[in-house]
Amino acid sequence: MDNIALCKSDEGYWLTVKTSDGRCASLLIDNMKCGPLVNETFLAWAAEEIKRQEKK
Repeated sequence: MDNIALCKSDEGYWLTVKTSDGRCASLLIDNMKCGPLVNETFLAWAAEEIKRQEKK
């Protein structure tokens, strides 16, 4: 997924999506876990990506 990235800050991990017109949107992963509409597939991907980044 070229238009999606997982970035770490002091606040936690952020999902950043770049749109086709060049704009970016970011969501804090921890906030998504508390929401009513959580995509379990996405959270599984995010968990794997966090592990991968922490190994670096």
